[in-house]
Amino acid sequence: MSLVGYGFWSGVRIALFVATLIGCVLLSTANAQMHGYVEPCAVVFVQDSTTTCEECLFDHANPKSCAESLGSRGFTLQCHTGGHSVPAQVWCKPREGVSELPRVAVLGLVVGGVLLLTAGFLWWKRRERAAS
Repeated sequence: MSLVGYGFWSGVRIALFVATLIGCVLLSTANAQMHGYVEPCAVVFVQDSTTTCEECLFDHANPKSCAESLGSRGFTLQCHTGGHSVPAQVWCKPREGVSELPRVAVLGLVVGGVLLLTAGFLWWKRRERAAS
C-alpha cells in the first residue's frame, strides 16, 4: 500500500465520520422540535426491564385512591403528571425473578470488550504489516 493512497483514504474516513456526527446531531434536534410537549411522567418512560409500572388517574374527590389501590399491592409512587396532561400518577414495583447487573459491571464489560477488540485489531494489523 502506498503512503499517498493511505493519506487520501484516512482523510476521507475522517470527513465521513465528521459528516455522520453532524447529521446525527441535526436529526436529533429536528425530532425534538417536531413533537412539541411530551409528558415525561408516563409509564413508557418510567418503566424499565426490572420494574413494572401502572398509571393511576388522579381523583380529586379521593386523593388517596391511588395509594389505597396500588400502594396496597406493593407499588410505590414514582411521579406525577404535569403541564397539559390529565392529572395522573405513575406507580412502580420491582419485577419478580429479575436480577440486574450493577451498572458499573455492565460498563466494565462494555469497556473491556472494546479494549479487547481494539487490541485484537492492532495485533492483526501489526501481523499483516510484518508479513508484507
